[in-house]
Amino acid sequence: MMNFLRKLFKTFFSKTFIIFCIIGVLNTLVHLGVYNAVINIPGFTQELLVVSGNTLAFIVASIFSYWANATFTYRQKVGKVSFFLSALTFVARLVLSDILIWIFNWIIMKEGWDFMLPWAPIPATMILIPLQFLVFNRIFKAHSIQTNTQE
Repeated sequence: MMNFLRKLFKTFFSKTFIIFCIIGVLNTLVHLGVYNAVINIPGFTQELLVVSGNTLAFIVASIFSYWANATFTYRQKVGKVSFFLSALTFVARLVLSDILIWIFNWIIMKEGWDFMLPWAPIPATMILIPLQFLVFNRIFKAHSIQTNTQE
């Protein structure tokens, strides 16, 4: 158990994770910008705008996240294999994100906290970022090993 805790501590208190988090903050700002632009479009139901806004924001932010993490966190060139694997990760994360956004939106609307609606993606992001970091570590480290053995 101690070894697991040491490994967990080493993983989440590393330079790589700090860079990943900085990119995550920038990514969240991109996401919030697109999300808030979409949820303020008049003439549509709030439920439709929240899910479609989150989906579009998620796609834009995911492309930025892939590029920034490949370039700055893992110091690798953008490649087809890592992009494909990252895209699969983003699809799974999108489904989880939309479910969480819907839940947070429901809570916000039920409690009458409409002023919190623009910030609904933040708790979902806080839940999903550590999971994505672990998956990206596997994708980029495996891709790095494959690239090094092919040279």
